Amino acid sequence: MKTRFLPFLLCWLMSLSLQAQLSKTVTTTTPGTLSTFFTTTEQATVTNLTISGNIDARDMVFVRDKLKVVSVINLSSAKISLYVGTAGTYSGISLVYPANELPMYSFYNANTNTFKTSLTSVTLPTTITSIGYLAFYYCWNITGTFSIPATVRKIGDYALYGCYGITAYSVPSGNTRYSSYDGMLLSKAQDSLFICPTTKAGALSIPSTVNWIGYSALEGCSRLTGPLNLPTNLRKIEEYAFYSCSGLTGDLSLPATLTKLGSYSFYGCSGLNGSVSIQKNLNSIGAYPFLLCNNLTAFNVNMNNTRLASADGVLFSKNLDTLLIFPGAKGGSYTIPASVKVLKDYSFYNCSNLTGSFDIPSNVDSVGNYALFGCSQLSAFTTNSGNARYKAQDGVLYSADIKRIIVYPALAAGGFTIPETVERIEASAFAYCAGLTGTIVLP
Repeated sequence: MKTRFLPFLLCWLMSLSLQAQLSKTVTTTTPGTLSTFFTTTEQATVTNLTISGNIDARDMVFVRDKLKVVSVINLSSAKISLYVGTAGTYSGISLVYPANELPMYSFYNANTNTFKTSLTSVTLPTTITSIGYLAFYYCWNITGTFSIPATVRKIGDYALYGCYGITAYSVPSGNTRYSSYDGMLLSKAQDSLFICPTTKAGALSIPSTVNWIGYSALEGCSRLTGPLNLPTNLRKIEEYAFYSCSGLTGDLSLPATLTKLGSYSFYGCSGLNGSVSIQKNLNSIGAYPFLLCNNLTAFNVNMNNTRLASADGVLFSKNLDTLLIFPGAKGGSYTIPASVKVLKDYSFYNCSNLTGSFDIPSNVDSVGNYALFGCSQLSAFTTNSGNARYKAQDGVLYSADIKRIIVYPALAAGGFTIPETVERIEASAFAYCAGLTGTIVLP
C-alpha cells in the first residue's frame, strides 16, 4: 500500500506546486478591458502576470482588488492611458488619472484601507513619467531591488511608504530627476535624500552633497548602527526623517548650515547616548524632534542661536522662559531656573533618572501635557509659595485651587485619599505609581 500511495502523493504535490505558480500573459488593445481576459478561477489563482498593450486606472483596480494572489507583475511593455471618471483607483469620485502615470492608490485601496500584501515584485512600464500618491503604500512583501525607470520624473508622496522588504533602489544613469547611492534614492544631483530602504544595516554613509533629507526618508531604519555623520552643508531635516532609527549611537552634531529640524525627526532614536550639538543657524524646530531619545545626556546650543539656548545640558527657548527638553539620561535632582514660565509638553517625558523632590518655581504658569510622565524616581513635588497656578500638598502636584490633580509622585507609597475639592484627574496623573497600596478614596 505504501508503494502505491507514494506516486499518488508526489503527483498531488506537483499539482499543488503548479497551481501555486500560475502565470498569465495578456495583451490589451483597449484601456479598461483587462478584466475580460480572466475567468473567475484565474482571478483567484494567477500569481505571475505580464501585461502589455494599453491599460488605465480601471485596469489597475482590477489587478489590485480582483487578482487575489498575484505576486509578480511585469508591466514593462504596458502603456498607461489617460482616464477620467469614477471607476479609477479611488472609487466614487470623478478624478483625472494622467497618462504615463502609475495611478495613485495602484496597490492600496484607500476606500477599504486594504493593502496588496501578495505582491512581491513589480516591473514598471518603461514609458511612465510618474508614480502616483500612495501607489505602493504598505506593500511590505515586495523584496529585493526596486527599479525606477529612466523616464520617471516624479514620485508621489508616500508612494513607497511601508515597503519594508525593499533592499535597494536602482535608477539608470539616463534618468534626469533621480539617482541612487548605496541603495538609497536621491535626486539626480544627489543634493536631496528621498528614501533609504528600511532593510539597510550597519553604518550609514550619506553623500556630502546632500543638503535636504526628506519626509520619512530613513523612517524605521532600525538596523543602521553607529554614529550619525550628517553632511556639512545640510540645510533641512524634514518630519520623521530618522524616526525610530534606534540603532544609531553616540553624539549627534547638527551641522552649522542646518536651519530646520522637522517634527519627530529623531523620534525613538533610543540608541543616541551622547549629547546633541545645535549650531547658531537652526531657527525652526518642530514638535517633539527628540521624543523617546531616552539616553541623551545633554543639549549644547551655540550662544549665537537666536531661538534656542541651553543651560546645564537642558534645552530652552532663547530667553530661558520655556523649558523644551530635559535629556532623558540626565540624572539626580534638578532645579528649574527661576526664569521658566512654561514646561513644554513632554519636556521631562520618561526622565526616569530624575530623583528626589521636584520643585515648581513661582513663575511657572503652564505644565504641559505629559510633561512629567514616566518620571518614575520622583518622591515628591513642591511648589514655591508665590506660584499662582500650581500648589503641592503632601507631595502631590495640584492646580492652585486643588480642583485638579496634575501629577502624583511615582515613589509615594501607601493609600491615598483624594481631597474633596478635586474635580478632575489629569491624564496619566498616577502613571508608574507602583507604590500605591491599600485604599484610594475618591471624593
